[in-house]
Amino acid sequence: MEARVKVFLCTDGRPVMGPGRYALLLAIEREGAVKRAAERLGWSYEYARRSLQSLERAFGRKIVETRRGGAEGGGARLTRFGRRLLREYERAVEEVRKRGLKPIL
Repeated sequence: MEARVKVFLCTDGRPVMGPGRYALLLAIEREGAVKRAAERLGWSYEYARRSLQSLERAFGRKIVETRRGGAEGGGARLTRFGRRLLREYERAVEEVRKRGLKPIL
């Protein structure tokens, strides 16, 4: 048996970004679309969209820029702030590891 910990980024004392939302942002970065990112994670598109809206409300900033479909197809990419959130989360996970704990990702 082993102990594992979940890492969360908090705002106003509330946890707003943990392993799931980190995975969503990472998948959006890799897939270039919210729908494909949700599929990759086994999430519904609606659940992924609501998770993003919740993150954006919590931080008061845009995290993902989206393009509607059409002839060229739609897509999504992280904003500069969204990429910064990924780095901050990764830094927090690394701090947990340095303390000898095992994070849940």
